[in-house]
Amino acid sequence: MLRKFHAGLAALIVALAAYPASAQQDPEQAVLAANATFYQAFADRDIAGMAALWADTGIGVTHPGWPRLDGRGPVMRSWRQILGSPNSPAISYSMPEVRIAGGTAAVTVTEHLPGGSLRALNIFAVQDDGTWRMIDHRALPAVPETDT
Repeated sequence: MLRKFHAGLAALIVALAAYPASAQQDPEQAVLAANATFYQAFADRDIAGMAALWADTGIGVTHPGWPRLDGRGPVMRSWRQILGSPNSPAISYSMPEVRIAGGTAAVTVTEHLPGGSLRALNIFAVQDDGTWRMIDHRALPAVPETDT
């Protein structure tokens, strides 16, 4: 009986060691890390990194001034076009706010670009392996705050 317990414990330890680190993290921290990976890939013009972050299916993007794009092919083509352009703007972000509901997470941020700011909504879904992958990105011009 003790031998079965030890074998089961050893199998559990091996399974946990093989489980992605992001899946073992606090979900909010894992989502924030995925969000940071998105902006790092954007800033570095890292097309492969950007492609790796997005889920394989059920994805879409709304770039400012572009029509809505749905599906992995159109979304990845848009990122190759943006990241491959010498005119692609430098970008940073601030004020991330995370909301998680089950296996879906929404992160709102302010994006900073030369000449202005955008408000963005980044949506992530937890995958079967426990990693958070992007399923949607929407960026719109930021509206100045007013006193109420």
